[in-house]
Amino acid sequence: MNQSKEHFVIKRFKSYLAEQTMDIRKELEDIVIGMGYPNIKNKSSFRFQVLTDENRINVLQKLEIAIKMKFPEAHWDENASESSVGAIVIGRYMVGVAPAKSQGKASAGLDNEHTLFNMIREINNQGPMDILFKSKESKDFLVKDVVSFRDAGRDTKGRKKADIVLITSTGVEVPISLKKDKAEMWESADSYWAKEAKRIVDEQVKKGNISLTDKGNVKYMTPNVAKKANSSEAKNVVFGEDIIKGKGCVIEKTFSGSYKIEDNVAIIEVTNIITSLSDLKGNNEVWFLIRNDSSRKGSKIYPGIRVLAVKKSRINKRVLQVR
Repeated sequence: MNQSKEHFVIKRFKSYLAEQTMDIRKELEDIVIGMGYPNIKNKSSFRFQVLTDENRINVLQKLEIAIKMKFPEAHWDENASESSVGAIVIGRYMVGVAPAKSQGKASAGLDNEHTLFNMIREINNQGPMDILFKSKESKDFLVKDVVSFRDAGRDTKGRKKADIVLITSTGVEVPISLKKDKAEMWESADSYWAKEAKRIVDEQVKKGNISLTDKGNVKYMTPNVAKKANSSEAKNVVFGEDIIKGKGCVIEKTFSGSYKIEDNVAIIEVTNIITSLSDLKGNNEVWFLIRNDSSRKGSKIYPGIRVLAVKKSRINKRVLQVR
């Protein structure tokens, strides 16, 4: 074959591959959009993310079923590097799921904090006022005679958890920790729980319940491992050293900026309020999830392995649960 013909064949083959890529990618996008998820974020020719504020685990389960109907080889790989919950993998193609409201600045939850800050500032401008956080799912939480607040999110020394501290006319400070709706992580527990996580990994490898192999300069673990936190651990992870001590609370809500005032009481509707360990039940139970993360090369567990404190709702049937 002369050089010009060889060049033509290579060019045609590359064109064929590009067409195949476009066809498969389009089919995957059509499946996703047909399921009611039109908000898509492109990552590469072979990868994209579905942006939604639904529970990501539930969405991935639905995606896996739907995509398998067209591509039987599709499977949900929890260790895919697309996100902390993995992605649907079809050969070299990958379909992930990411929170729609957590793009850019929102990824650190700062937009949610700032929205509440602005609400409290508006309320304060009208003079001292009671603030009632009214929950749809649990108890209410009342802070009387609030005159100001301070941003406490950067002060994490000594395991402080408050994102905002409400200040009353008598100088009492009430710490409040904020979690967005459907957020499934309590904290990154790499420092707090690394020693125990390593002990569990070593024990389960020895028992043959998990495998730990080399993947470049990091380790790769199969499957993920989880353990339920005891009461002391749950208290540290959720409340830190300031929330219960300061008679504060944890509030779950993605704030929109709306509130109402009735009889000198500012009413802010929220989803859930947690004030004690007894509130950490059902899907709110605290679990430690040990999982792969190739970016954690300096991990105290093993390079490429990290541990998160998450809600029970994040622990699915694919995760090995240990006592």
